[in-house]
Amino acid sequence: MKAILGFLCVKHVGSCWDNFAEVWPEAILTWRALSLVGTTTQFVVEFYHRNAKQMLNDLMRFLRQDKYTERIKIIQKLRYGARIGVSRKITGVLKAVHLTNSLILGDCLVSEGIEYYPILVPRYPAAKDLMNLVKELSPEKTNVWFKFVRPEDVYILSNIQQLLRELTPAEKRILTTAYELGYFDWPRLHSSKDIARFLNISNTTFLELLRRAEKKILTALYMFIRTT
Repeated sequence: MKAILGFLCVKHVGSCWDNFAEVWPEAILTWRALSLVGTTTQFVVEFYHRNAKQMLNDLMRFLRQDKYTERIKIIQKLRYGARIGVSRKITGVLKAVHLTNSLILGDCLVSEGIEYYPILVPRYPAAKDLMNLVKELSPEKTNVWFKFVRPEDVYILSNIQQLLRELTPAEKRILTTAYELGYFDWPRLHSSKDIARFLNISNTTFLELLRRAEKKILTALYMFIRTT
């Protein structure tokens, strides 16, 4: 049997991620550098949001209140985001991945309290084994799903994650503001000069930052668009 590609979707009911999502339902967290160290899972949480300061405060509060959090440390504060080092005493997912000879292919995304792991399982039955093991090894009530995907879906997700790392806070602000003010609509709702005034920057600065951001987006998508 050939290997199966998909997303392992995990929701720990009542966890800090679940509680955080009730306050910030639109937030998307990225877990990087996932590793199993002894009896803990260690990773870096990264997020971007216009109200990053308040989001960081709330996330740190929920992490501190969670009984499975062992250590947390703010690694970097950004104008529109942050990176946090986390060590937690929950290892069910990584242990289940190891026991089923599966492979996590990249960063994990967390949205609405659900953890999305891009994963490769060795064969179809292993997907069910993986889900059962995650439930069995998790100390709290846990819901698990396996979402089958095409290889290009994982490719796009990986490129999006890379793109988010490469876009600067200023470029993110330019893109989101231009989008919200209808700059990409046809006909345009506001001109570049209108948006520059809104942002209190020069029109030249707006256009320069927008062009840089657009180039990074096209670079991330170029190979996929070119080959489909």
